[in-house]
Amino acid sequence: MRESTTVRSVQSLDGSATVFDVESQDWTIRVAFGAGGPVGKLADVELLIRDGGMLDGCRLIGFSVWQNSRGALRVAVPSRQYQVNGERRSFAIVRSMLDSHEGYDEMIARIARAYDRASEAHHGGA
Repeated sequence: MRESTTVRSVQSLDGSATVFDVESQDWTIRVAFGAGGPVGKLADVELLIRDGGMLDGCRLIGFSVWQNSRGALRVAVPSRQYQVNGERRSFAIVRSMLDSHEGYDEMIARIARAYDRASEAHHGGA
């Protein structure tokens, strides 16, 4: 079942990116298409929460959409790097708190669907 969403173009703060908000009932997923990023990076993404709960009005930033050399898309979540005995490691800032990962997987799927909708609008298809 596809959730009901709307796509609208919004103004970026500095004018350097083309930004689309993909809005559903309780989330807005903001997709920013910028120029000059690393090879394979397609867009920056942030989640704007409007669910009436404790995080209502908050933004989760640092997500991005990448394309590998075979054309497959991947959603990257924000992470933090640290070092242990000179070895660089990282951990995801947004993680599932249950073993099933259902909520995490749904979040990634929503971001991927929002990217697809915003990409259609960005390239004139919506």
